[in-house]
Amino acid sequence: MSSVRSIIKSIIPPLSWESYKGQAGRIGVVGGSENYTGAPYYAGISALRVGCDLVHVFCYPNAATVIKSYSPELIVHPILGPLFTGDSFRLWLQRLHSVVIGPGLGREPTLLNPMADMIQAAKAQDIPIIFDADGLYYLEQHWHLIRGYTKAILTPNIVEFSRLVEWVSGHPTPTLENVHDKAMSLAAALGNVTLVCKGHKDVITNGVEIIMCEEPGSPRRCGGQGDLLSGSLGTFAHWAEQMGNSSQLPDRMTGSMAAALAACCLTRECNRLAFAEHGEKVLCFHGPLIYEAKCLKISGKDKIPKYYVHYAGWNKNWDEWVNETRMLKHNEANLQKQRDLIRQHEAQIKSKKGLKLPTVGGVKRKSEGARKEGEPEHLSNTPLREVEPSPSTASATTSSSAIKRKRPRSDATMESEEEYVSKVEVKIKIPDELKAILVEDLLSITVNHKLVLLPAKVTVKKILEDYVKAKSSAKATTPGKSLLEKGGHENLAEVFGGIHLLRLFVKLGGYLAYTQLNESQMQHLVSCLHEFLRFLVKNAGTYFQKDAYISPAPDPKKKSA
Repeated sequence: MSSVRSIIKSIIPPLSWESYKGQAGRIGVVGGSENYTGAPYYAGISALRVGCDLVHVFCYPNAATVIKSYSPELIVHPILGPLFTGDSFRLWLQRLHSVVIGPGLGREPTLLNPMADMIQAAKAQDIPIIFDADGLYYLEQHWHLIRGYTKAILTPNIVEFSRLVEWVSGHPTPTLENVHDKAMSLAAALGNVTLVCKGHKDVITNGVEIIMCEEPGSPRRCGGQGDLLSGSLGTFAHWAEQMGNSSQLPDRMTGSMAAALAACCLTRECNRLAFAEHGEKVLCFHGPLIYEAKCLKISGKDKIPKYYVHYAGWNKNWDEWVNETRMLKHNEANLQKQRDLIRQHEAQIKSKKGLKLPTVGGVKRKSEGARKEGEPEHLSNTPLREVEPSPSTASATTSSSAIKRKRPRSDATMESEEEYVSKVEVKIKIPDELKAILVEDLLSITVNHKLVLLPAKVTVKKILEDYVKAKSSAKATTPGKSLLEKGGHENLAEVFGGIHLLRLFVKLGGYLAYTQLNESQMQHLVSCLHEFLRFLVKNAGTYFQKDAYISPAPDPKKKSA
């Protein structure tokens, strides 16, 4: 990735007080018809957002007013159509640094007839020409117009690429295996033009050299993304042309290829960020039930896709990576499956005598059949609370708030053993950095047969004192001093170290489920614990040292034997 960034940086011109308007790029977009006004707008506005100074859109008269209404930043010329004259186009073309042909152009003969004249004029101007969408459609049968013009850049998707291969080679192309080889052959056959074959990974080649854009992007595809690419490519192509040999590109990489790489990386990164912000609404298994969720990230490591999901209505501490077998499309069929599973799950719970039904927010109630008529509903002595409940312990269908009930007197009821042992474990999210330390600890003990050196060099008491001192210096609220008060077990805090404290956090969530804290108190405590864990991450190098382990002394009995 660092090498890719250095290539992109090498073609971006520096800002200067000496620059004048238009020097950063005057880009032309040929496209825009009555039915397609959005494409030229997206291409033009993308060129501007990347950093060019001016964008001229050459469109059909019926589209001009609409395109103007989208943005006052675009200069719109309604010169296409039956009354098109090459002179009017050349008048403006001589001011441009690059031209994008195709976004929203349409396929009407009156629109395509002037194409040959415009292409020849741009070639005579010796500027980069980017072909996309309907511009590529025109080139399928007129590819000889750009053959040998190395400043031409074609941006086909896989379908457009297949048709181009068929037209240029003269042979049908039923399948497109070995896209790399076919792309290089096509670019070479067209006289070393630059080809950007868009797909899961973008293939960029001029028939001599080939590079790949493997930025993650997102799985969401929609109309307009190609226009963003072609518009930004118009600006990058001018910059690469402007930088010339000073751009210090790798051997055999042309400026057009570097510009294409920059445009592909930018488009994919924007796509990734948009997907991360808005996500994709899905349904996801958690335990025996299905829940509404939003996919926030995607990872394709080891060619096995994994999805980072957030469950709707749940605390972000429950966000997790899942594989595709746990995910379902958000459609009516799967929503019905969700409802069926909930009914089956509730029926199973009702069949178990004395087991409480899960309701909204994790608050448990008696089975309807187990409560005598006229008996008031009440909670047990230990108030059950809504503290980051696992999705597998709460209803998946309702978004209403939990039913509020008055807390009964302590002698109103007794908590059954089954209810006591089935309490919801409080979720404490241990950071990945500390999880790695726990794994190393496990390996040291079980595999390498090491022991933790006692007393520890940095004791639990010292860690807690450091934390209180750090919180005090930050003038923030600190946990109660009871953490450091003298007691019957203070000697352990002066012997055990950070790894022992970290081991405690693995079990702490289960212990907290049996405390008398109410919902707000528990949420505050969990928040403080998470803050303390972040403190441990920040100081991990001090509190978790590898030399804290020693080899046990040899057993004298075994030695004598």
